[in-house]
Amino acid sequence: MQIRRIILYFASPVNLKYFLITRLHQKPSHIIIKKYDVLSLNTQYENMIAKHIIFVGRVQGVGFRFTSYHIAGRHRLTGQVRNLLDGAVEMFAQGEPADVDDCIQDIKDSFGAYITQTKIEDTPLNPQYTDFKITF
Repeated sequence: MQIRRIILYFASPVNLKYFLITRLHQKPSHIIIKKYDVLSLNTQYENMIAKHIIFVGRVQGVGFRFTSYHIAGRHRLTGQVRNLLDGAVEMFAQGEPADVDDCIQDIKDSFGAYITQTKIEDTPLNPQYTDFKITF
């Protein structure tokens, strides 16, 4: 009989239950749970900001999302970028304030000829984003 040991780190039992149901599709025979202190989880976001950005112009079909994805990766941001039905591109970016601002500026520098308008607003941090993704 083989005993599977999986070490999981979750902030709450709800996250653990979700993981077991959606990722493992079964309960492992032995679970070691280490709960993080919620305060220490919040401090990692203490200096972070999040921005919701809409880029308007000829921003679809020109490699905008792909380039934005790589620029966001260079700035160590989490979030997503996606095309909107109206022809604009929506981006949610979070990270250190200077990194978020530099990322937006790099995107504007790369696609300045294609962007006619940029709408930027602050938004709450979303801990669900652990990396930066292109979504559809």
